[in-house]
Amino acid sequence: MLVTAGALVGSLIDIPLIPVGEDVIAVNVGGAVIPLFVTIEMVGRGRVSRPKSLTAVGIVAVVAYAAATPVPGLGITMPFYVAPLAGAVTGLLLARGCRAAPGIAYAGGTMGTLLGADIFNLADPEVFSALTGDGPTVLTIGGAGIFDGIFVTGILAVILAAYAGRGLRKKGGVCPQEGGE
Repeated sequence: MLVTAGALVGSLIDIPLIPVGEDVIAVNVGGAVIPLFVTIEMVGRGRVSRPKSLTAVGIVAVVAYAAATPVPGLGITMPFYVAPLAGAVTGLLLARGCRAAPGIAYAGGTMGTLLGADIFNLADPEVFSALTGDGPTVLTIGGAGIFDGIFVTGILAVILAAYAGRGLRKKGGVCPQEGGE
């Protein structure tokens, strides 16, 4: 609950990071910093596998980059369902339907989207120029207001992976080490 409240309040806070001429690249607390800390905490405490989380981040980053569209005057857009589905499916596949699937889905969905949609696009000089336009602009990694795509991605990826994984475990054949649910 505290993480959700922090992400919602943090979505209103942008931290300037890198000045690029008149423009500034910033990071949003609720849409980038808090999801990053949650992911680091899950991996650091061994709740999710580091290699599987990194693999999920890489896969979702490629999907997010392919689905993201830079729009001058608006930012980087992507259909809202792409990243949560990519995160959930990747988490389920890498965890083989086991209980680690939601954590891997969260890590892959949030960090993969930040990397693929935001960072990869901002690293492209043509995209950066198109997004900044004529006047001074602040480009925010993980920022799009209260209902930020990263925040929504994290929640939806976890819910989708949890319910789908539960269904797979009930049908049997997956996660024998968990002894059935």
